[in-house]
Amino acid sequence: MQQLNKNTLFFLFILLSFSNASLTQSSDFDTNYLNSLPESVRIDVESELAKQKDNKENEKPFLNPSSKLNKSQTITAWEAFKKQNSLLEDSERYGMRLFNTMQSSFMPVNEPNFDASYVLDSGDTLSVDIYESSFDKYILDIKRDGSITVPGVGKIFVAGLELSKAIDLVSSRINKILVLDSIVSLESVRDIQILMTGNIYFPGIYTFNGNTNPLHAISMAGGIKETGSFREILIKRKGEVINTIDLYDALIFGNTSFNISLRSGDTILISSVKNLIRAGSGFSNHGLFELVDGESLDDLIKFAGGLSAKFNASKNKLTLDRIDDNGIFKSSMIDLNKYSNFKLKNFDSLRGQEISIRSVRIEGAVVNEGSYSINVGETLSSLISRAGGYTANAYPFGGIHISQTAKKLEQIKLDVTYNTLINYLASSLSNSSSQGASSLPLLLAELKNKEASGRVVSEFDELRIKSGKAVEVLLDDKDHIYIPSYKSTVFVYGEVNQSGGIPFNDSFDAIDYIDTSGGLSKYADKKFIYVVDPNGIAKKLPLANLSFINRDTSLIYPGSIIYVPRNVEFRDNFEFLSLISPVFSSLAVSIASLNAISSN
Repeated sequence: MQQLNKNTLFFLFILLSFSNASLTQSSDFDTNYLNSLPESVRIDVESELAKQKDNKENEKPFLNPSSKLNKSQTITAWEAFKKQNSLLEDSERYGMRLFNTMQSSFMPVNEPNFDASYVLDSGDTLSVDIYESSFDKYILDIKRDGSITVPGVGKIFVAGLELSKAIDLVSSRINKILVLDSIVSLESVRDIQILMTGNIYFPGIYTFNGNTNPLHAISMAGGIKETGSFREILIKRKGEVINTIDLYDALIFGNTSFNISLRSGDTILISSVKNLIRAGSGFSNHGLFELVDGESLDDLIKFAGGLSAKFNASKNKLTLDRIDDNGIFKSSMIDLNKYSNFKLKNFDSLRGQEISIRSVRIEGAVVNEGSYSINVGETLSSLISRAGGYTANAYPFGGIHISQTAKKLEQIKLDVTYNTLINYLASSLSNSSSQGASSLPLLLAELKNKEASGRVVSEFDELRIKSGKAVEVLLDDKDHIYIPSYKSTVFVYGEVNQSGGIPFNDSFDAIDYIDTSGGLSKYADKKFIYVVDPNGIAKKLPLANLSFINRDTSLIYPGSIIYVPRNVEFRDNFEFLSLISPVFSSLAVSIASLNAISSN
């Protein structure tokens, strides 16, 4: 998808600013109720109200807005917007991210640098302290001829020398002529003006300090464009190329010694990129790498950090995708045992087969807890066997299987439900119908902060599996298995007068356990009471009116939980009730899973 340019984003930002201002001034809904909502929920409701308001305004006749904007306020707002929103382009080019993370500024940088390797030049200033019975301090500028003049000593040429060598030279000359000791240091560094040009984002003349290296100068000018070369950066002085820099030396091999001291009047020219090769799967680092004349597949592998640990070394082959002379992609195989020096062409793409390394973790009441590597198609019963089987106090009926795939799908469903309820609440506020919604924001806050559990109902009974009465469960990468220990307790949570664990009684049903917990609180919602069996199956009690005559007689097992939610009725709306029911079911299963893990 084509990305929006920065000007488009700017005008969108301005429009959004006006929309938000209009929303703030609106009084079409109960602002007191809105302000009473939990902050995270209130922000989402305000956002939904803004959308609804925009939709209504779009239906009205279009009016031309005023085009008069305060320039300083617009710039200030745009700068704030850029700081809060990432406008950086996502590039495949290796090294491009470096310039997105480095300091970018157009202000001169002139802080003294006391590195011993700093090369002195005209414009630098040295401090010379000569002492006998008292100190004589001299601040000496390096003149255009490269010298300083020390009183009583004369001219000393220091330009072109490293700071450490210049200090030794000046000190020894003073000691030889005046027979006195001295302290020599760098007082301030020179300013230099460098022309940044070529394939760089913000070409122009920049003021730097004398110790600036080419990498810093490039970052200060916004970094290299997609069309620019990282491998051929020309340093020009008086119209002649005096050095060519390869940034891969710094970016890949960590060599930041560029063997050049920039001078005022120099030009840094970013050449155009010529040969880009894509390193895909099978390489340690993925991306577009730039090769220069004479470099081959060996060099690409080196630049990409070598082949990855997952690369299938037994085959030792790479797939090459190349555009032929007719502009058609064609694939071929490269045997690394024979063609390591294979010459690559611009826009070639290489990828290797990777070995799939899958692992799962099993914890709780098994003999050997830990992480295990698994093959495709490995089953839950196989994993339990490899873990040494269950311990004596294991409770397989309460086994927990967390799947990352199920977790992602469940999270999507929770997010959709949350957004739908936010829309429902915002619509009710717009219609001035917020009566009776006092408990819904609490549920929304809980739902927003809730992480999907990802629990899937699985069979942990080895006898049932072996007898064929239960289907084998296949494991997937990063699954988490937990086997709880047996607990002869039933847990009651939510809107009861005393939450907690109750000793299991095989003659008790759900009403008995609720009664033992002090009964339902006045906020309880009888329509959505859930019982979660130890294996993770959630069942809603089919009673709108719990009574002695009409009561649920389904079995309650040791380790079950009974969850009584708070009443969140929001008008007699069937659609709303159908949304709430799966939310309570999900909350009940999450509580049951966390309770089983934390209580062992």
